[in-house]
Amino acid sequence: MNEPVSSRAADAASAMAASACRVVVVSEDRVAQGRAMETANWLRAQFGEEPVFDFSFWNFKELAEPAAASKAVEAAAHADIILLSAHGNDLPAAVGNWFERCREARTKAEGALALLLAEPFMLSASSGHAIDSLQLFARHLHMDFLPLMPQPAERIIQSFRNRPNIAPAGVTEPFDPPSHNHWGLNE
Repeated sequence: MNEPVSSRAADAASAMAASACRVVVVSEDRVAQGRAMETANWLRAQFGEEPVFDFSFWNFKELAEPAAASKAVEAAAHADIILLSAHGNDLPAAVGNWFERCREARTKAEGALALLLAEPFMLSASSGHAIDSLQLFARHLHMDFLPLMPQPAERIIQSFRNRPNIAPAGVTEPFDPPSHNHWGLNE
């Protein structure tokens, strides 16, 4: 007996979806999302027809909304790649919470967590720490970590990591902050 065409088409679509490379993109803002879209288009151009890429897009503000965050966690649980596109600022608490929820929900045993730095760079001394935290999240998610950083940003972050902790003149190491909780400017 012949199988209906619609059933064969549904089976083919289901098989294609199962074999697709699932990419969850989380971006800081529209500029960072635009940079992620450029990367998505580049991936499609590099690989052509195979594999089929299945992209889902989220932004930092959406991850602060419970319903959207839950959908993004579900997408990340099955993702092959999580692409975080940001300017280098500290990640908001909602993004950290989302990563924690992803760790609990993740069902895949492999994949990649990619950090894409988008211009304008907002790098600070804590950027190196943020990257280290993302590497740790990648390990917890059973993913490889791929920093996709332009050379200028990478050099800046490395300079922060390599800078010695220099104490102010007259202070001996280790630096102990004052024990009082005020600065005494207006006393």
